[in-house]
Amino acid sequence: MTQQQMINARKILIALVALIAICNSPGAFAQSLITPYYKEADIRQIVEAVAEITGKTFIIDPRVSGQKVTMISSTAMSPEAFY
Repeated sequence: MTQQQMINARKILIALVALIAICNSPGAFAQSLITPYYKEADIRQIVEAVAEITGKTFIIDPRVSGQKVTMISSTAMSPEAFY
């Protein structure tokens, strides 16, 4: 193995160790999981929560009001699954 290959291998190893350390830190992914609990919530409230969590924009027709929705999950999910 040449000296340049050893240097490149060390760089890759250092990057992998850093990535593993970041991923294993407490709370690394805790902020990105959602456990929704909406019982007879206004549909606008749920749409606003999805928009805030996913960063997506929703346009709600003014005629959409007063509809109650129940959305309960006992399992934490990613923002993509929540969407």
